[in-house]
Amino acid sequence: MRTSHVSFRAIGFYVITLSMMVLLFGLSIRLGTYTLSFEEIWAAFQPDDKNYFTLMEYRLPRAVLAILLGGALAISGVLVQSVVRNPLASPDILGINNAAGLVAVSVLMFLPNLAFYWMPIFAFLGGVLSFVILWIVCGFNFRPIKMAIIGVALSALWAAISHYLMLTNPVEINTAMLWLTGSLWGRSWSYLNVVLPWLVVLLPLPFIFCRDLDTLGLGENKASTLG
Repeated sequence: MRTSHVSFRAIGFYVITLSMMVLLFGLSIRLGTYTLSFEEIWAAFQPDDKNYFTLMEYRLPRAVLAILLGGALAISGVLVQSVVRNPLASPDILGINNAAGLVAVSVLMFLPNLAFYWMPIFAFLGGVLSFVILWIVCGFNFRPIKMAIIGVALSALWAAISHYLMLTNPVEINTAMLWLTGSLWGRSWSYLNVVLPWLVVLLPLPFIFCRDLDTLGLGENKASTLG
């Protein structure tokens, strides 16, 4: 009975969250500088409609990106929480976000003419490098408390360097701040083409290693015993 009760709660949670996502998706393509009715949205799928550009080239890619990137952020948070075993943990705790931001800011400052699709690659490499540095500083030990403390210190270091670069290069500070803050403003299908390959490659990885993550949740001693 208890298992059945938990299952019904889980199903109810997923139904509610999916319904909210669909509702917000509909509102995001309907609301904006001016509101589109449902009839206008349906008609806007035709290329000769006056609202075609607003819907197909502005609101729709922005809404799709929001769903995909939001899901990716949620998965990354779950992964970090599984490793650190802290429900409040996030990539910020390990310094991954700030390191990726530092690399992105550096690219914007020193390679301003670089095509935008290179930015996720450099940011990803910066995040991976920061985790390797954290692992080395921790003595190749994944003890959660040690990782969290050192990760916060490294995160502050990466953030301080990023701020220094922005203050010493004020011409590019607006672009850098927009990248660090994150924005879906003006995003088109070209940005979706940049995001999709990363999601296709990286999102299946948590499902491949889900057994190991579940084992880590049992505690260090049991995880070591189970290999």
